[in-house]
Amino acid sequence: MLITVLCGTAIFMLPAETLAATARNFKALRNGSTTLGGTMKQWLIGSVVVVGLLSVATPATAAPNSTVEPVPDVNATVPAGPLCPFEIRVETLVNTEKLRTFFDDQGDPAVALLSGRLIWRFTNTETGASIVRNLSGPGRTIFHEDGTRTDIFLGRSAIAFFVGDPLGPSALIVSGPAILEYDADGDLVSAEIRGHITEDVCETLA
Repeated sequence: MLITVLCGTAIFMLPAETLAATARNFKALRNGSTTLGGTMKQWLIGSVVVVGLLSVATPATAAPNSTVEPVPDVNATVPAGPLCPFEIRVETLVNTEKLRTFFDDQGDPAVALLSGRLIWRFTNTETGASIVRNLSGPGRTIFHEDGTRTDIFLGRSAIAFFVGDPLGPSALIVSGPAILEYDADGDLVSAEIRGHITEDVCETLA
């Protein structure tokens, strides 16, 4: 099973067993319910291994109109196959990101905004080759009443698409708008890159 997690403006997907080993590094995990900064497909991401991690904050008992929380660092490894043909490691070098989640009158998340500085290092663990990328573009998630969700990446972002996903498998660095749509089960149903794909990390590190 794969679970998706959205991190800042980076979103990656990882196998559930890999996620279990690194779950302590994430504020929240999306598995079909409500998790921002998480691409919710039964795989992980985000974000990046993210890619890419927006985690939906959980409102308090007396739900405030909004909450602001720091986005946890992402340090994880994706095995060879579902994303790149080699094992790839993602490490957070700089992270000042904050996630502001706005709630409706029922205390459910309505919109989440992500901003701050995010720099990751991607490493091909087989060769040792690595690259460092600034992924500090802002992000936004819109939660719809029917349980579906829209993730919008602005600026510079990292987005991971796994085998079976639109545009997958690939780990893309995108400059400009990218829109991802998820169904009520958290599955990715469409991906539209309106900006420019500046790099495929898998190809760069091959």
